[in-house]
Amino acid sequence: MWCDSAYPLNELPEECRRFFAYWDQLRGNQIVPPRSALDPGQIRTLLPLITIVELLSRSRLIIRLAGTGVRNILGFEATGKNALNLAEESRRPIRSYRYWASALQPCGVVYSREIAFSSGVTSRFLSLVLPMQPDQPTQPPIFVSIIASPEGHDWTNTSVPALDVAQDFRFIDIGAGVPASIFPLNPWPLDDTVPTHSPEKHRPDRA
Repeated sequence: MWCDSAYPLNELPEECRRFFAYWDQLRGNQIVPPRSALDPGQIRTLLPLITIVELLSRSRLIIRLAGTGVRNILGFEATGKNALNLAEESRRPIRSYRYWASALQPCGVVYSREIAFSSGVTSRFLSLVLPMQPDQPTQPPIFVSIIASPEGHDWTNTSVPALDVAQDFRFIDIGAGVPASIFPLNPWPLDDTVPTHSPEKHRPDRA
């Protein structure tokens, strides 16, 4: 298992650690595994907590799949929505930039979010986001994420929380380094610019 040793992955919730181990196995000697390698049957118990996102352009970050557990936590069905529209308008360029940067310089992401439930209770959830290589050059970059509670909470939300830009956001080095900043250093227009694919690279620990 190779990643940024500065980040203690062993402190992530068990579900996140299990997903990272599976993703790490899939990639072999590559930095990023191919999308076709993902076998839902191998992570059946984690699927309710999984989200798959495609980066189509700076302005379109489409949620292709959000598990039932994600729906229960958020209080709404996210599948098919533009993830940018789930953030406040002034914060959308930050979200767009972070996904874009993670695609061009392949890296993982860890962040936390305080989510308010309809019961009045607020709980902290952690998310791990990992990239996957499109099977065809014409396909968009893909990200698979998992969300879990460090306290093991398994609650159902009936209200729709405000999903602002994540807290404690951190890029994780998976073998290609990490972007220089978690914020765009220049104005970041939300336009139809399409991301370019990063070439396949081998992991530094496997020649």
